[in-house]
Formats: sequence, C-alpha cells, structure tokens
Amino acid sequence: MIIGVISDIHIGSDHDKEVLATSIKNINHCGAEGLLMAGDIGDYHQHRKDSFDIFLEQFPKKYHQNLLLMLGNHDVRTGAEPHEPLDPDLVGLYDSYLEKCNIDRQEDTMCIDAWIDGYHFICLNTDVPLKNQMELNEASLLWLEKKLAEGVDANKPIFVMTHQAFNCSHWRSYLYGGFGPQDERLKSLFSRYPQIIMLSGHIHNGFGIIEAIQRPFGTLIDIPSLTLGENGVTDKGTGYLLKIEDDKLTFEAWNFYQNIHLSEYDTIILLPTLSSLAAELPDYADEETDSLISESNLLMNKEYKDEYIKIYDEKTWKEINTLRNKIIKYKSKPKSNEINYHKLKFNNDDNITIEVLNAALNQHNHILIESKNGHWADQITIPPLKNNQSITIDPTAAYCSTLIVNKEKHRISTGEKCTVSCKSYWQFEMKNDVDSLEQKSAYQLTFKNEDSITQKMIKDIFKTNDSIYIEIKNDKWLNKISIPKLPLSNKKIKVKSTADRNSSIVGGYYTYIIKSGDLLTISAKQDWSIDKKN
Repeated sequence: MIIGVISDIHIGSDHDKEVLATSIKNINHCGAEGLLMAGDIGDYHQHRKDSFDIFLEQFPKKYHQNLLLMLGNHDVRTGAEPHEPLDPDLVGLYDSYLEKCNIDRQEDTMCIDAWIDGYHFICLNTDVPLKNQMELNEASLLWLEKKLAEGVDANKPIFVMTHQAFNCSHWRSYLYGGFGPQDERLKSLFSRYPQIIMLSGHIHNGFGIIEAIQRPFGTLIDIPSLTLGENGVTDKGTGYLLKIEDDKLTFEAWNFYQNIHLSEYDTIILLPTLSSLAAELPDYADEETDSLISESNLLMNKEYKDEYIKIYDEKTWKEINTLRNKIIKYKSKPKSNEINYHKLKFNNDDNITIEVLNAALNQHNHILIESKNGHWADQITIPPLKNNQSITIDPTAAYCSTLIVNKEKHRISTGEKCTVSCKSYWQFEMKNDVDSLEQKSAYQLTFKNEDSITQKMIKDIFKTNDSIYIEIKNDKWLNKISIPKLPLSNKKIKVKSTADRNSSIVGGYYTYIIKSGDLLTISAKQDWSIDKKN
C-alpha cells in the first residue's frame, strides 16, 4: 500500500496553490491510495478553503475517505483564551471537508481516524486554540485511549499523526514552546503501544536534517514543509511516499512538485520495530535479557545536544537493526517451562527468617520450602524479591505455618501449596516541596556541571543508603540521570531542579523530562502475589 505524506503547506499565494495541486497530482500518479497532511494549511480562512478545494479536486474521489487532513497551530490560532472554543468558522469548514470525504468526527473531539487497507491512522487535532502548541480535551484523551486499543495487533504499526513533535525528539522540537502541556501524558499512553509510528510536522526541517527517531513509545517521523523548508533541502514540494509492507515501512523522500525521487534521503523502518520487540522482553529473566534491555535503552533514548549533530544516522540505524535481529533470535530460542527449585534446608521448629532466605536467594532464584511432620516451620518471613524470583511453600505437616509477606500475616493450611512472587517498579510523583527531615537523612549526591549520573553510581549508593537527594542548578546542571531498571525495595530518589535547562531521567524504557521548578520523587514499589493451590 502507498500513502502520500505532506505537512505545513502554508498556502498564501497562487504559486503555493500551484505547488499543492501539482504535488497532489504526482502523489496520485505514484499510486497512492491515501494522503496525509499534518496541519498548517494557511493563516487565513479563504486560503484554507481554497486548499481544501484543491485536495478534493486533485485527489481521486474513490480515495476521499483516505484523505486525512489535519489542523495546525497556524489554522487554530485566533488570539482566543485557552478556555475558549475553536473558531466556529474554522470548525464549520473542517466539518464540511469531513462530510464530503465521509469521515466521522465525534461532537466532543476534533480528532479523527480511519482504517486504510487494514492499517489504523489516527489524527490528533488540538481542541484548544493555542498559539504554538496543542492540547486535547478530556473527551479526546478518552477517545484516543479507545482508538489505540481498537483492533490492535502488536505486530502491526499504528500510525498517529500530530502537528507538533514531542519534546526532546526531533531536532528543533523545542521551538515555540514544544509540544504542549500533555507531552509526558501522551508519551506514557503511547508506551503501551510501542508499535506506534508517530508522524509530525511544525518545525520545518528539511531532508538532510530530518532523522527518524527511535523511542520506547514508538518510532517518530519528522515531515518536511511542502512550501516553507527552513534547513536542509528547502525546495518547494517536499514530502514522503510511504510504502507499507508486512516486514518494513519505506518513507521515500520526494519533491512532488518537480516529480523527483530524492532517494538519498529515503528512510526504511524494519518491522516489528525495536520499541515493539524490546517491550516484549521479560524483566531480568537472565543475563542475556538484561544485556538486550540495556542495549535497547541506550539506542532508544539518544538526544540532541546544543548544536546539530545527527544522532540517528545510518550507523545508528544499523545498530538498531542488528539489535532487532538479536532480540528476534533470542525470542525464537526454545524456552523451558520447568523451574529448577532449590530445596531450603532448615531444622524442625525453626522460624525461617529474612536473613536465611536472602542467603539462599543470593545463590538461587527459586526456593522450595517443604514443611512436613518432623520438618516444620512455625513462621516464614519473605524478604523483598526480584522480578525473576519466587518462593514456594509446600505444607504437608499437621500444623499450620504463618507466612509473613510485606508485613502481612497469612495462615497456610495443610495441603495448601502457595507461591510468593513480586513485581517491582519505579513510581514517579511530582511533589510541591521537600520534606526537610527526609532531605537531611538522604544521601546528597554531588556531581560536576554538565555531568550525567549512571545506573552504577545509583546502585553503589543504594548499597549503604535508602534514599538519594539530587539538586540540579544552573551552575550544577545534569544532562541525564539513569536509574536502575529493577528497583530495590524501600529505595527512593528525589530530584529537584531550578536550572533553566531541562534534564532527562531514564528508567527502563521510559524517559522522564524534569524542568525548572519540578520536584520529582522516584519511589520503589512492589506488587506482591500469593498464588495458592490445594
């Protein structure tokens, strides 16, 4: 299947109209069954109306239901307050186009979607008339959650189009204030669907500057402006011809106005993407998994510095594809469902303590406690467990044992076999102020300006401390804080920033951006599971 992809057409002259009309004709001649346009149609109502007319006239009527056109900040900005609705004339014009193309829009959201040849395309129009950013209302957010889950297939990409790029993604994504107030919220939602291919415009990068970006929450594609390129290739008429196949996506770079394929700027994304494959890796199943997770984390969280240097160049994408193959090979290995238990030795009538079990867990991941007549334990206290560890109690003794899990007591009856396991994760919370007593007791982490904090540094501190306090300032600025993917019980990290520049906190597959004035608490949490079987 072939889809045309353009953005930021900014129609303002007769020549711009000619560029648009000719480009659409040539996209059609390339065999496109659909056409996506990621917003910024024009600054004036008449220009937008003329543009919609050109799309409807030049793109084949049989494919009008696949003509997905978005609104950008130049289309919705009216000087209205954020709490005020979008311009009714603009909404009326947009609805007229939707009606002619037989595309539905729910009354309480400006977002639209379509299924094209079995692939889902979602367009996130802003509901709020912001000058440069975008924001969805609560109805749109609920709509988006429902639409992302609709017909979902982990091995099939979901195409999501926005006008603005996410923060800390493409080069110049920070321009004009960045994405908007829901940047982190949408990244968190998208992380549940790592097969997402996110298409965005707004920042007017040209071919040669544009890069496809790999993130844990999806693969990000920067669309050039059709008429107003600001760097790289700035000729009018640039866009993509997206060719969708089962095993890959090819974003062919074109000058549609001149009908020239700019093949040196093509981008190929192999399927499933690295983000999809990495998300399926089990947490700390073995050393090989741990290594694959670490490699994925490094490749999916690369960031631009103050000046432009490619971070997802040909070399990096070769590394991504090599890692994809390693994960695919790892997943294809036959996995044994058999668990090798270590039988715990203890004396009759002994209490099995945290210290005893910790000593065993240092050597073995799965512990079996057989409690029987003549070899019985009155009380068993379970220590914090790693994600790949478990303790099974098999009681056949006439006496009941008491099981203590996370300070809660449970009675285990004869014949009631139970397995205790635990899922650990980091919880991120924004706080208003720092508890002075808690700050005083925490380890005050010191560092050099422009430094980064590594996982190893955090792990070493946690060997002797339960909490860490990090304060970021203009003269003591951190680029990145990498926290261990698997949190340790009762550990906590507090990060406060008063710096003008943002810092990133990388945990597992997710990157959290901390800004000036933020106070972030990162706490280790555990979900315990007790599975009882008679």
